[in-house]
Amino acid sequence: MHGDLAAFGERLRQARQQRHQTQAVVAGLSDITTDYLYQIERGKKLPTLPVVVQLARVLRVPVADLLGEAPPAAPTLPPIEAGAAIHRALTQPLPTTTELDVTDLYDQVHAAWRT
Repeated sequence: MHGDLAAFGERLRQARQQRHQTQAVVAGLSDITTDYLYQIERGKKLPTLPVVVQLARVLRVPVADLLGEAPPAAPTLPPIEAGAAIHRALTQPLPTTTELDVTDLYDQVHAAWRT
């Protein structure tokens, strides 16, 4: 467990230093003492969950970053209808009964490229 405390403290210290904040400022804004923050950063003290949440809020980082948790995997989304329509347009021939206006086709191709 001591290794977990040290790792948490190191992540906290790095987040604080990356934001160019002193221990006194972060401690004050988090409503804890500077000594307590010092001990947390050195892996000597285990902060309570409300303190962790407040530290994350003050440092403007996700709690998960301080805890060293990986963000949840992004959900796999089904292909959107526009993608299916583009695939059909590129792989299936147009019906022979449709007359094409070259100007309209030109505009549609450019709109597709902009999309």
